[in-house]
Amino acid sequence: MREASRYVFFLLSLIVGYFVYIISDTLTEPMRVTLAIFVIAVILWVTEWIPLFLTSLLVLFLEAILLTDERLLGGNSLTLFFEPFFSPIITLFLGGFALSHAIHKYEIDRMLAYWILKRSKGIPDRMVTFFLLSSAAMSMWISNTATTLLLMILVLPILKPYGGNPFSKSILLAITVGSTVGGMATPIGTPPNAIAMYTFMKQGVTQVSFSLWFLLAIPLCLLVLFVARMGLEVFYPTNDMTPISLPKQKPKPKGRVSAVITSIFLLTVGLWLMTPIQQIPDGVVALVPFILLYLTKILEPQDLKHMGWDTLLLVGGGMSLGVAIKESGLAKYILEQLLLMEISPSALVLSLVILSLVVSTFISNTVATSLIIPLAISFDTNLIVTVTMIVLSSSLALALPISSPSNAIIFSSGYVRSWDMIKIGGLVSIFGFLILYLMARFYWPLVIAIT
Repeated sequence: MREASRYVFFLLSLIVGYFVYIISDTLTEPMRVTLAIFVIAVILWVTEWIPLFLTSLLVLFLEAILLTDERLLGGNSLTLFFEPFFSPIITLFLGGFALSHAIHKYEIDRMLAYWILKRSKGIPDRMVTFFLLSSAAMSMWISNTATTLLLMILVLPILKPYGGNPFSKSILLAITVGSTVGGMATPIGTPPNAIAMYTFMKQGVTQVSFSLWFLLAIPLCLLVLFVARMGLEVFYPTNDMTPISLPKQKPKPKGRVSAVITSIFLLTVGLWLMTPIQQIPDGVVALVPFILLYLTKILEPQDLKHMGWDTLLLVGGGMSLGVAIKESGLAKYILEQLLLMEISPSALVLSLVILSLVVSTFISNTVATSLIIPLAISFDTNLIVTVTMIVLSSSLALALPISSPSNAIIFSSGYVRSWDMIKIGGLVSIFGFLILYLMARFYWPLVIAIT
């Protein structure tokens, strides 16, 4: 796109946002401003008329200028808008990027890539399936973000010769979809699942155990993974590609440095695996490799420029927008409007499930579920089915780079564009929702009754 066109479209997005502000005069002033910022951000994030990280900074700028007035959210809200830019999620990225760069700098990734190619015999279709299933299995036990970071470290040296061709896109999208869907399968797989379990405990629903959650979620996960695999084959076919040949010379470790990096890597993974036991957040654990890699001088100050700062800004902007939507009362207003609708409790629950999916596309699914679940528990419905549907639907939101940290990491590779995520993420969201509805309607009541 020519530079002049970019400026025109950028101004157009601001005009659309201002128009939304004008026509939403039934809302409170903070809600109107937040809605306008939200519309501007969505347009720019979807179209990529300006770099995505720049859109995130624009969101922060507009929030700081337009929402911190004492008549709106007050001066204290400025801190709330800035906090996400160095939250535990950001430190999780930072530690992962440091680990990734160290592994790449000392060519350990070439050894890992050699092992993967040897095991898969270099068959592209088999490799896509391998990464889809591996990411799903890993994210059942460690965070989606950590899973995506670890697997992207393995795969980037393999993809480098292929650039942004269908093979690269297919594998990277398989990693983010697999890590997100796999996280749905266990109560510890993702924060919204933990919120659901806490809700059950507070409401006195004691029958929801680890095993019951797994029985409810695993068939859904497997079916969604199957849909995703078929979608990847349709949008990014790899069956006609010739097998990738092994390098003529097997990469060799670089002595002590390789041993130290491998030890730090295994220590980090071990701490992530023990998160449910030692209660240290993933973001704090991620500081361990960052600190150790610089203390041992494996990484040097100049390596900081390789830390993926554009991705960190992108994620920070998405979370900051979520703060504005919550603090302005816009999210609560939308939920209250649903409650005023004269529809049956089951239809109302379905509306909340859809809302959870849509809202989580643009803001943190943890924030989305935290807002929606308190309203859902007041309905005269099966609490287990209602809360679990809302939580799992939030994890099916994968259509944009800002929809999840995993998506943002994959986007940072430079091989995947927003439109690629819209295609696969949209497919997963739509079919995943339909499968979720059918599961909740026919399969879940049977399992709950038996257990």
